[in-house]
Amino acid sequence: MPKTNFTNRKPLCSAARSSLWVCGLLAFAGCGGSTYDVAPVKGQVTLDGEPIPQTSVMFLPDSGRPAVAITDEQGNYELAYTRDSRGAPPGIYRVEISTAALLSFPKPSDEKFPARYNTETELVYEVKDEINLIDFHLQKK
Repeated sequence: MPKTNFTNRKPLCSAARSSLWVCGLLAFAGCGGSTYDVAPVKGQVTLDGEPIPQTSVMFLPDSGRPAVAITDEQGNYELAYTRDSRGAPPGIYRVEISTAALLSFPKPSDEKFPARYNTETELVYEVKDEINLIDFHLQKK
């Protein structure tokens, strides 16, 4: 996979990040009307072999709109680009996975995933113009 140089972004404090996430979800829910060229993206999120429900999965391009999902009880997710467009446009994405991002006022103990999977993510994936099955089998250590 080609190396992509993403802009060096300073992580936001937890409360601000959570507020932005909630505002983004609210704005996202109202988006619609246009269709976009997206490819299906779905998979499962596990931590130390256990599925993690109610986890945000964000695919962040270098610029432009992110694709987002929330895992179900089995840790499964399916990305949405807008209310009417399931998936993500083909391209390279940084991926952030977080349990605290969905909370309005998270405490450090609310985050189950290490920072290397969210605020300091090491996860980079390419969405191809095909069905993309991307599982995240992550480890705490």
